Amino acid sequence: MDARFYNADDIDIELLANNMENIYRAQGYQAQHFGDNNQVMVQLKKGSDFEALIGLQAALSVIIQRSGGGVLAMIGQQKWMDKAAVGAVGIIAAPVLWPLMITAGAGAIRQASLGNQVLNVVDGLVRQQRPEIQIGPVPMQIMPQIQRQWAPPPPQYLPPPQYNQPAPVYTPPPQVVDAQSVPAPSSKRLRCPSCNTPYEPGDTFCTGCGKSLVTLCPNCKSEVKDNASFCPKCGASIYQPGTQTQAAQPVQQSQPTYTPPQAQVQYTPPAPTPVYTPPP
Repeated sequence: MDARFYNADDIDIELLANNMENIYRAQGYQAQHFGDNNQVMVQLKKGSDFEALIGLQAALSVIIQRSGGGVLAMIGQQKWMDKAAVGAVGIIAAPVLWPLMITAGAGAIRQASLGNQVLNVVDGLVRQQRPEIQIGPVPMQIMPQIQRQWAPPPPQYLPPPQYNQPAPVYTPPPQVVDAQSVPAPSSKRLRCPSCNTPYEPGDTFCTGCGKSLVTLCPNCKSEVKDNASFCPKCGASIYQPGTQTQAAQPVQQSQPTYTPPQAQVQYTPPAPTPVYTPPP
């Protein structure tokens, strides 16, 4: 930021701010100041110039304060402030003073020229109070204090974005079906008690021998259960001696028996019959 140091500590700072405010109000600027005789801030704002140079909401700000056995004047830009709010918290709690040289090209030159004009006005007002005043740059011994107090804060470090792994979604394990809980299909087939021919449940007669596959009452011919002793329809006894048919035993196929081949008869010619030859 641009600054001047006046090597005198008896300058009336409030009178300096009042005179500066009156000069720029006469030129059509909006002007305000707040503070006390140890530190004061003067803000200047004019729509046609300042809105184009330092932003719509910004104002050229001059801070004048006692420091290091003299008076320090600093110039920069700052948001146009509420005078009542600043009066409650003080200038120290106000936002930082940003430098004017923030744009490029002709805009930066105009900003620098505007800042020099304001500082030249401050120089003239100071010399009205102390004509023999010495004007110079900011002393090195108070420069760190001024930078800590009014310099813009350093850019904040922004850590790189971290990848947040999504939370794992619980997937239940596949259910194992117990093989013992599922009844296996029965491999035992129903067979006719007479001829041992297989039949399906619900068949009434055997497809092999034609006999009935259900037990019938001998009296009313109603179907009864196999283990019933009496008919549930007529009450007749189901048991009849000599008529109960035992279940046929499964037919067992006989294993083939090896039969050796018959020996072939060889022809044997008869022995020659001796012929009798009479003696001579």
